[in-house]
Amino acid sequence: MSGAASAAPITLQVDATPSIFAEMFQNLVKAFEVENPDVKINLDLTQRDQTDAIQSVLRKGLVGQLPDISFQSFNYLKLLDDQGYVAPVGDFIKSDTSWSTDFSPSVTQATTINGKVLGLSIAFSFPVVFYNKELVAEAQNGDGTLPGTWDGILGVAKAIQQRHPDVLGAYTRYNSFVGQGFILSQGAEVGNAAGTEVAFANDAGRHAFDLFRQFGEAGQAKVDMTDEQARQAFSGGKIAILVDSSSSLESFQRAAQGHFEIGTIRFPFANDSGKIPTAGIAVLLHARDDDRAKAAWRFMRFVSSPKAQVIVGKSTGYVPANNVAVETADLLGQYYKDRPAMSAALDSIAYAAPWYAFNGTGAARIDQLLLDSARQVVTLRQSPADAVADLQNKIPGMVGE
Repeated sequence: MSGAASAAPITLQVDATPSIFAEMFQNLVKAFEVENPDVKINLDLTQRDQTDAIQSVLRKGLVGQLPDISFQSFNYLKLLDDQGYVAPVGDFIKSDTSWSTDFSPSVTQATTINGKVLGLSIAFSFPVVFYNKELVAEAQNGDGTLPGTWDGILGVAKAIQQRHPDVLGAYTRYNSFVGQGFILSQGAEVGNAAGTEVAFANDAGRHAFDLFRQFGEAGQAKVDMTDEQARQAFSGGKIAILVDSSSSLESFQRAAQGHFEIGTIRFPFANDSGKIPTAGIAVLLHARDDDRAKAAWRFMRFVSSPKAQVIVGKSTGYVPANNVAVETADLLGQYYKDRPAMSAALDSIAYAAPWYAFNGTGAARIDQLLLDSARQVVTLRQSPADAVADLQNKIPGMVGE
């Protein structure tokens, strides 16, 4: 203790994003520095969002000026590792004697790629199903709980639409995040371990894309809209069931307050192999110097610890990654018990999987291709089988671009 306390403090450079959660990051730093007076954090909050953050780190990496730590989106972990900019943390975890007590497997489940623990999960967002409990109850003779299968969900959606022709029964976003949710929930994989080929050109993958077709046939094909328009329509009671990111819950509840109650359920799985892609925030180690890396690890460990995860849970619409905090009554257990609409996101934690990224800097273009293909299917302009076949043919040529 005396050696660490008497040594000159180490100042770590930490790049944090998104900046809308600046207060949360600042509170995490304050709490850490109180317990670790020998380490100071220089917090950079100038990156507005996660796209800005990845571009900033890539630029810094090119000139050898990486921060000691950065907070990144899950879908960029593989890209940073491929560039050699990440220092895996598996050895720190192996030597941590209290790791299995203080940290749930979910802290590393979404950050482990090809057997390497690339960082620690801080906060999660998952694709979930939101619904208008009043409209669902009306369609089910007073039962306001949405069924747990896609067939059941879409059946209720059609019943609502028959009763209320001015209401769209169900709508799904069709970006890469939700598309991967459909694929993984069927027990399929998005791509191979090398990041070079499509892995969903099979029955499970075609069934995943068939879900887009079913949403289209249930009514979405006639009223395709932007994400913002869909969110406004749901908040205004004009969409009964919406597939969207769990982080939207807080804004939905504010908009719907006094009008209707919002319910949520986890993504239905086709089998026991179902998983859910993870968006949100992960913390990565870039420092290579031994002393700086050890100090950085202490900060990373702290922000994923149960105590710090309380700050995350009460400051954002994200779900804290450490299930120990979520399940402990005097931490976040009771807090979430009083907020039942959080249940879908909380139920998703145990199934958190990496948001898959294909190799190379063309990953963003591949995500756009997935979105375009899903749009073609949901608007009934292309069959699920043809969409999957096109993706299987086109994606390998975009890898590494």
